[in-house]
Amino acid sequence: MRTLLRIAVAGAGWMGRRHIDVLVRSRECKLSAIVDPASAAAGLAIKAEVPHFASLAELFARDLPDGVILVTPNQLHVG
Repeated sequence: MRTLLRIAVAGAGWMGRRHIDVLVRSRECKLSAIVDPASAAAGLAIKAEVPHFASLAELFARDLPDGVILVTPNQLHVG
């Protein structure tokens, strides 16, 4: 039996939701958590049946996924 990579998504905006959708459908990876301080992210986590955390510190205090996709707003990208 193949072990799926457990991946958390940090940032549940438009692009984060695309990553969440891909992970939910993946045969290689498994969505392990959604990290976002917005209350709407809690609803996404419930729908995806994964934990919701308000911060990366909270995630890492309670779980250690195999990876994290950091989905930041465009204005925070390095130029």
